[in-house]
Order: sequence, then structure tokens, then C-alpha cells
Amino acid sequence: MTSRSVNNSQNDNRHSPTSSQPPTTKQASFRDWIGVIAASLAAFMAIFALQSTIPAINNMSGDLGVPLQFGAWVLYGYLVALIISIPVAGFFSKVFSVRRYFLVCICLFLVASIASSLVTTFSLMIMVKGIQGFTAGGLTAIATVIIVTELPPAKRPIGLTLTDCVG
Repeated sequence: MTSRSVNNSQNDNRHSPTSSQPPTTKQASFRDWIGVIAASLAAFMAIFALQSTIPAINNMSGDLGVPLQFGAWVLYGYLVALIISIPVAGFFSKVFSVRRYFLVCICLFLVASIASSLVTTFSLMIMVKGIQGFTAGGLTAIATVIIVTELPPAKRPIGLTLTDCVG
């Protein structure tokens, strides 16, 4: 037997179920939990923006001078953009990396949130809420990705529960 085959057989024994060495499991570091908490807070921002828009439709319609039945279009713009962006988030996170896409979504979401409080026309409100909804979909999708990729399998239910409780 050559030394190469001896090394291969030793490597094979290390991963066998009868091996005396326990399998190594990844432990969640403090940095991983900070990332999970940040992702949970970002998902909370996205859900809060939606929840705060619903009762404000009456006031927005009156302030922007449109009938109440048209005021619901602000909510529709947010929801349609949110629904479109969730499946697209995987593509963007592969192209730009999860971290960059997450940071861009946070920044654009905050800019759209500020802009939605400053708009004076109804069509601009729909557009700004659409941008906010698109970035909110990215935030909620990437929050789940961060939890699944950063936490070990034994800790994922805790991370998902944290995100669901906050969001």
C-alpha cells in the first residue's frame, strides 16, 4: 500500500459513523447573533411600514386630494412590489452578495420612507411606496437567508422565531 492510499483510508475512517471522534458542529458566534438581530430588525421595519400604511390610507387620501377608493392604490403599489421582490432577492443576492444587497435594501428603504413623508402628489406616493415595498421584500427575504446561512442547524429555529416575533 502506498502512503497516498494510507492517507485516504485514514481520511475515510475519520468520517465514518464508527469513528471515535465526534463530528464538529459550528457554534454561533456573537457576531452571527448580531447579524440575526440586525436582519430581524430590518424585517420589522418592512412589516411596520406595511402595517402603518393601512390605517393611514384615509389621511393620505384626504391630504393628497384623492377619493378614498383611490387611496388603496398606495397599499397596492407597496404589496405588488413586495411580492415581486421576494423571489428576485435570491438573484440579486447572488449577483451583488448578500451583504451588499442587504445594505442597499436598508438604505433605499430608509430613503423611500423619508420620501413618502415628503411627497405632495398621489402618483409620486404610489411610486415611493412601490420602491419601499420592493426593498422591503428584499429585507424580509434576506433576513431568512442570513439566519439559515449564519446559524448552525440547531440554532436556526431560535433565529427564525426571533425574526417572526419581531416582524
